[in-house]
Amino acid sequence: MNDGDAVPDAERGTLERARACAYLSSVVRASEGVETARAPGALEALEMMAERAGLDALAKLASERGRGGWTSTDRAPGDASKLLPEVSMKDFEGYLSAMRERYAGFVEDRERSARSAEAGSSGWSPAGTGGSERGVESVPALFFDEIFELHQPETFSRACVGLDEVNIRNLARAAMETQEDFIAHLDAVEEHLIREIGEKSDEFFTALSDLHHLHEAMAGTQRQVASMRKSVRDIREQLVKPGQLMLSLRDKRDNLETLTETFTKVAALQQMRTDMDVFVESSDYSGALQLAEDIKKALAEDEVLAKLTCFGTLPEHVEYTRNKVREVMISDFVEGASLPKDARTLVSARTLDRLSEVAKTCGMEPPQSNSKLTQQNIDEEINSLEKMIPPFISLLYSGSSFVCEALQSWLTAIVEDVRLVERVAIHIMLSTITQVRRQITPSTDDTVFDSVHATVIRSLPAEVFAELLLGLKDIFNSYFERAKEVRAMVRAVITSDEESLAALRGIGEGLISAARDAAVNIDHASSQSALAIANEALSKVIDIAQGRFAKLLGVRAPMNVASSSREFMAITEATNAFLELAETVGKHRCLSLRTTLVNQGKSFVREQHSLSASKLISLLECETWARAKLPVHLQALVDALMEGAMTFPDVKSEDIGDVSSIVVGGELFHPVNSAVLLVQILVDYVRMARQNPSLSTEMTHRTIDLIKQYNAGVCQLILGAGAMQVSKLKSITAKHLCLAQQSVSLFISLLPRLQEIMCALIQGPKLVLLRQEFDRMFRDLKLHKSEIHDKLVSIMSERVDFHLHRLSFVVKSLRERKSKTVDPITPSEFATALTKEMGTLKRVIKELLNEADQRDVLGRVRRELCAAIVSKVKSLEIAATDDATIVTQISTDLDVVNESMVELPVISEDENEDALAALACDFRAKRGTTTPGTAAPTVHASAEEQTKENEEHIAPSSPNASSTH
Repeated sequence: MNDGDAVPDAERGTLERARACAYLSSVVRASEGVETARAPGALEALEMMAERAGLDALAKLASERGRGGWTSTDRAPGDASKLLPEVSMKDFEGYLSAMRERYAGFVEDRERSARSAEAGSSGWSPAGTGGSERGVESVPALFFDEIFELHQPETFSRACVGLDEVNIRNLARAAMETQEDFIAHLDAVEEHLIREIGEKSDEFFTALSDLHHLHEAMAGTQRQVASMRKSVRDIREQLVKPGQLMLSLRDKRDNLETLTETFTKVAALQQMRTDMDVFVESSDYSGALQLAEDIKKALAEDEVLAKLTCFGTLPEHVEYTRNKVREVMISDFVEGASLPKDARTLVSARTLDRLSEVAKTCGMEPPQSNSKLTQQNIDEEINSLEKMIPPFISLLYSGSSFVCEALQSWLTAIVEDVRLVERVAIHIMLSTITQVRRQITPSTDDTVFDSVHATVIRSLPAEVFAELLLGLKDIFNSYFERAKEVRAMVRAVITSDEESLAALRGIGEGLISAARDAAVNIDHASSQSALAIANEALSKVIDIAQGRFAKLLGVRAPMNVASSSREFMAITEATNAFLELAETVGKHRCLSLRTTLVNQGKSFVREQHSLSASKLISLLECETWARAKLPVHLQALVDALMEGAMTFPDVKSEDIGDVSSIVVGGELFHPVNSAVLLVQILVDYVRMARQNPSLSTEMTHRTIDLIKQYNAGVCQLILGAGAMQVSKLKSITAKHLCLAQQSVSLFISLLPRLQEIMCALIQGPKLVLLRQEFDRMFRDLKLHKSEIHDKLVSIMSERVDFHLHRLSFVVKSLRERKSKTVDPITPSEFATALTKEMGTLKRVIKELLNEADQRDVLGRVRRELCAAIVSKVKSLEIAATDDATIVTQISTDLDVVNESMVELPVISEDENEDALAALACDFRAKRGTTTPGTAAPTVHASAEEQTKENEEHIAPSSPNASSTH
């Protein structure tokens, strides 16, 4: 058959079946040597392939041979002719000649695959490298594509690669070769599938057997379940139904019991509601609150009761009753714990009487109609806790929240009461002493109140204002005591404080015991909150009181600063009395009021110091430097200062006595008027520093400054002779110097005590600096005193020098006399004048200075005088003269001067042998024995003559203004 000949359709179908049969035959033969070809799965696969090809008989024959193997005897004669009667071997010669080479290659590949299968019989893995695996890998990936369709041009061109390059003559052969390639690929894939199926066939049949056994087990189980269901139905009929009936009856009984209990609860709840209203009407507030809590608890625990229509409004009624009871209980407690609302009852008649008396003393005329404004005072019942504890016990039984809320309401009430009572009390006290017409009500604004009374308060005398502050302090003290009582009650009842319990024992053991029993259920947090509120109430009352005090002081600030020291002290004492009371009760410092007082004190100190310094300087400039007549109270003030007394005598008059000397530390001093004024000022400074320790540093500086100014002023006026221009003194006499020394010495004695008192009030680094200032001031005063002594000695030295010039004239006149007769010898003018001035100086010093100062000044005067006279006599060379008259005259003068110095003290032991006495003795020996009646006369002068003649002459010859003090 040629390639180009047409093949009929019948023959084409016969040829295709022959080819399929030949292919299957070759497959069967190839599988004879392969053990896996006998697997049931492989044979079934061959049968299915044969069925698809339409070769049922041939497929069945191939399958039978695959299962048992064919032999030559198994084939029935004539079978081939029955299958293919029209086909002969000649028909396949062309095909066999064309396919021989390919068939040889196929056989070779089959043998290689068989060897690979034998080598991999121990186990094949997908990752292996066997021949069959390589055969599958030789198939292009295109044939494994999910969308592989040859009717698609692109897929066909990719599968038939090379057909485009073949000419038309060889197209049939190339197509045949391509088809053979497709068949080879199909064979490789089918062979791989057959092998895979063969490997999994045993597992499949094992699983099939297990499935069969499982099916049998499930059938047995179904039979058992059916039997058990039947048994259960029988048991339910015989046992369960009676039990269910019993349970149903029991549930019915329980429902009836529950319903009965519910009706009982409804009746009880209704009864509690009625009882609660009865308790409220009978003022049994704790019982009413307890029933309210029980009703709320019952409704919360039983939802059935809460959902009943009859009790729909019960929660609102309970809450309304509870709020009403709470308000009433709190109101009762606040009323029992508060002072009377009528502030007039708090202003005692004693306070108003004392205020009226002070006003009359200060020249005011209080209105007669207002002298008795108060009608009653606070009685003992109001001050006690008997009205407070019963409401407090009810609050304790009602719960912790009620206690804290009641205390908070009381705090608010007492704060408002304090604000109101201060205004009304001031109005009452001012109405008692002045014509205040404006009526004060609780609604009166603070600004209106202050504007109404500010002018009146400013016009009050300082003593009256101080008394008003004391009265206000007593009123505030009533509220302090009430706040303390409430705090003590809270501590005693809730915290069981022993000290507070001891303070409340006098009220009654029954009330205290009942209160403590009621406080058992109060928790710790609530007790601490209650105690904190009580402490806060006391602190707020004190703060309001000190704020009002500070405001009153601020209203009178200009008047307080301009007042006198005694008046300001009265106001300070009244304020300090309140501060001591408030700080003792509240256990903390009233910083606001203290700041106000300190600021006013500093302003007052500055103003007062300026006035005091001006007054002191003015008095110094007008000082006559005579002994002052001292005030009657001055000695008592100095004694209190030196003894360290905490208070000074109250000076109510400035009467002047007859005494002109003062005793300080056992020494007598004769101060002048300016020194007396300075002592009074210093005592006031010490009093102010003690009354207000915060001003102690300021007062100490002012004290040192005043003493320093006074010391400098005295030095300039006396040592610098400034008093001759300022006070119009003719000269600075020894008496002036001695009085200045007395004033300086007075402050030398007072300064150590002042330092001790002032420094005791000061702490910190300022203390060291102030001590240094005191020490420097002490040295300056002692230096000033020493310079005054030097000035007294220098005055006498100048007078000696002046009189020694007279001695020179006396000697000269005796030498130049014409008559050589010896006249009776009398003291010359040199000796007479010198002894008179010496006597005056001695008398003034002994009269004014103390013994130590007398010894210092007079001893130095004696030493200077003796040295000057001896030096002058020796310089005149009188001892070498032969003139008996000159020797006698000089001897007489030396005897007179030496006799006047006998009473003068000797400073050291080396001066016991006086050079002047020795010189006088030498002259007496030189002139010979004195005849009777010719003894050297003694100069006598009366005290009045000496005072008149010499006090004005013992003065410095020229003013010494070069002083450093």
